[in-house]
Amino acid sequence: MNEQDNEEYLIPGSSSRKVIQPPEATPVVNYPYDRTHQPTSHPVQPAPIKPTKRMKDNQTVTYSADAEPMTNTTRLQNHIYHDAQLAAGQILSAERRQAQEKQKEKQAQDLARQRYHQAWQNYYQKYYENYYIAALQEQQARFAKQQAAVADSRQNDGVLDQGEVQHELKSEVLEKVKETAEQAKRHWWFWPAISAVVVALVFLFLQYNSVVMAGVVSFISPGDSSTQTIIVGSGSNQPISTSPHVIIPKINVNAPVVYGLTDLSENNVQVALRNGPVHYPLAGATATPGQKGNTVILGHSSADVFAPGDYKFIFVQLNRLAQGDLFYLDYGKTRYAYKVVDIKSLYPNQIDQVNLGSSKAYATLITCDPPGSIAKRLLVIGEQVSPDPNRTGESQETSDNKPAKQIVGKPKTLLESIFGK
Repeated sequence: MNEQDNEEYLIPGSSSRKVIQPPEATPVVNYPYDRTHQPTSHPVQPAPIKPTKRMKDNQTVTYSADAEPMTNTTRLQNHIYHDAQLAAGQILSAERRQAQEKQKEKQAQDLARQRYHQAWQNYYQKYYENYYIAALQEQQARFAKQQAAVADSRQNDGVLDQGEVQHELKSEVLEKVKETAEQAKRHWWFWPAISAVVVALVFLFLQYNSVVMAGVVSFISPGDSSTQTIIVGSGSNQPISTSPHVIIPKINVNAPVVYGLTDLSENNVQVALRNGPVHYPLAGATATPGQKGNTVILGHSSADVFAPGDYKFIFVQLNRLAQGDLFYLDYGKTRYAYKVVDIKSLYPNQIDQVNLGSSKAYATLITCDPPGSIAKRLLVIGEQVSPDPNRTGESQETSDNKPAKQIVGKPKTLLESIFGK
């Protein structure tokens, strides 16, 4: 190779020039190569001349027309360098895209997981909101019901009148009858048993209704009413009834008293008790109000609900009296006041316990105890405190009364009246 064929080549990364002699075996190709190093049909274009020095920012480089043209070897090296950079850039771009896709996939998974947990959180939040709202509403409804009950009880002063109790009992009985009828329709083979039960209940009620009604009447009786509405002292200017009466303020009793019994048999006394408590003269206790001795007043605590008379439960709350309480007897246009000094529970044959002597003026209220039972007799003994007991007269024993062996107190039931027992 001639000396003229030697050319100067730029050393990559350096600003110096060096004479490099191409190898003899390498033919010189006079056409360019593309990126795949295949010949093309495009005309050869001169490659741009790269600056030999690093340019500063905004620095302008001017090339003259007399610059040395680049040889094919230089162009090949530039192409190879360019392709290497391009391949490296493609590899880097692929790795970046793969990393970005993985990041996007992870973000999508995180978003899905977040949405999943958020959905469950929303569900539990709604569930507990509904649960606590329902519980709060139920509590508010219960509180409102209690407030209404309290308001109703305050309005009624805690005491139900007879009409209200009867209405409640009637409603409960009707409701039970309806339930029983529905069960009977579904289970018709129980009719014989139901009929037997109904007959037994009717029989028991007709025979022993006084026990049940005694508790009912004792509950609904306005025994806690104010004494000012019923009692007036013996010194009051208000007129006293001309007919005999017994007045017990604590249990709200104001009833007429029947005097003049001569026959103290069970049947005769029971007939007299239909009109109110009776004066019950026993041996050693025949006094009347205003006399020394013991004035005995007998009244029902309970009786058959179907029996005639309006005073079947007049003394049902007599067991509420205590020592120190007052009761009054109107007799002969005079009101006599008695203070309770003793309370006894005796058997019916203990008649001698009513004989308290004739040194003082007493009055004794007698009824069956407990209400609805005839096992014992309750005696509430009071001593006269007004008018002046020192001015009372002596009692006179009457010989017309037949001696009684025990204190009466067994009214007939409806069945006994029907079958004449």
